[in-house]
Amino acid sequence: MSSEETKIAVMQQEISYIKSRVDDIAETLRENVTLHQERLVMFQEQMDKRFEGVHVRIDAKADKTELEKINSILARLNWIVITAVLGALLALVVTTQL
Repeated sequence: MSSEETKIAVMQQEISYIKSRVDDIAETLRENVTLHQERLVMFQEQMDKRFEGVHVRIDAKADKTELEKINSILARLNWIVITAVLGALLALVVTTQL
């Protein structure tokens, strides 16, 4: 074997070593990408569930029938206050006239 053939054999050995290391790195990267994608999908599912829960709570809190009940109660209270104020003014006018 000549020195050139030895150099070629060493270079082939180094190239095969480099190729195996690059393959290992590429496989590790593929595994990490797959793991990252799975985590993103899981995160997206959790966020979707949380948003659905928030929308359900908002819809439950902002129920239109409950809002109408509250509005009718407030309207009654307003009329009671207005009637009381007008009654007090009328009583004041009547007492000052006598």
